[in-house]
Amino acid sequence: MKTNQIFLAIVVVAFTLASCGGSKKAPRKVYEAPPGTVSVELPCTGTSYMSDKKHFRATGIQTSAMEAVALKSAVAQSKSQIANDISVRVQNVLQNYNKIIGVESTNTTTQAFEDMTKQVANTVLTGTRTICQKFVRVTEEGPNKGKYKAYVTQEIDVDAVYNEVSSMVSKGDQAKVEYDYEKFKEVFEMEMQKN
Repeated sequence: MKTNQIFLAIVVVAFTLASCGGSKKAPRKVYEAPPGTVSVELPCTGTSYMSDKKHFRATGIQTSAMEAVALKSAVAQSKSQIANDISVRVQNVLQNYNKIIGVESTNTTTQAFEDMTKQVANTVLTGTRTICQKFVRVTEEGPNKGKYKAYVTQEIDVDAVYNEVSSMVSKGDQAKVEYDYEKFKEVFEMEMQKN
């Protein structure tokens, strides 16, 4: 009888421990390409190569019969995308900053903002760095057979953009706005959180 009670106690404890072990996470579903297609992973792409709160990033992909031309074109494409992203963000920062400090937007300030965003983008683009560079050679039949395809991802620190914009706004000669360092930094950081 005692053996049965001990056995029953062990079974109850084991059952309780098994049921209290917590729920197991369902296995993560892996993406499956639809029937008749194959999933392709491109070099220098994916979440590691996307813009985030600390960096503006872009990938350029170009094809040419010459490796150097493919590389140069891919770099130009990635820099162009970074410049565009910076321009949009800086424009938003400047507009939001002006709203906060109570400056009305006029044609003059709008033009000054556009000029400033172009100048910021052009200035900071010299600081971009390549974080991924891959080449493939096309072997399939077709118009690109034998050509090189370059994949290049470049990045620039958000801090470099902030420093350049802050410097221009603090000078006040372009947008003619009152400069409040803390408010400007707050607006800039809020905009960068949108990445």
